Amino acid sequence: MSQKPFFIFSILIIVSIGVLYLNLPNLWSSKDYAVTIAVSKTPLSSPFYIAKALNAFDDTCVSVEYIEVDGGIEAFNKVINGEVDFGTSSDSAIAFQSLAEHNFVTHTMFSQSDNDIKLITRTSDKIESVFGPKREKSWRYQKICQ
Repeated sequence: MSQKPFFIFSILIIVSIGVLYLNLPNLWSSKDYAVTIAVSKTPLSSPFYIAKALNAFDDTCVSVEYIEVDGGIEAFNKVINGEVDFGTSSDSAIAFQSLAEHNFVTHTMFSQSDNDIKLITRTSDKIESVFGPKREKSWRYQKICQ
């Protein structure tokens, strides 16, 4: 009779160790969060294409999907319509679109020419910055991963 509690306790320990062993990889792996960027097929969007070629987002907790579009206006519209999280756009496209739309934020300028390109999102996303405290991580990494 005294062996019955010991047997039940032993079974519980073995099952617990098995469950822990099977879930161990999930405890240390980070979940990837999907981010979509509408990228204009122009030379001014080359920083995004370079980042993609260098696999710049591989060591982060985001999984970036690039949606190629035929210009900044199309990228702008995809952001405003909620089809993508971010979009690249030029000064002229932003200037023209800002006459009709006011619910977007220009986050950063990453190349400079007569036709500067910007990174934009919707105001409703409440994204305050694309940089972390030391400009090391993206806003999504700071907001979600920590």
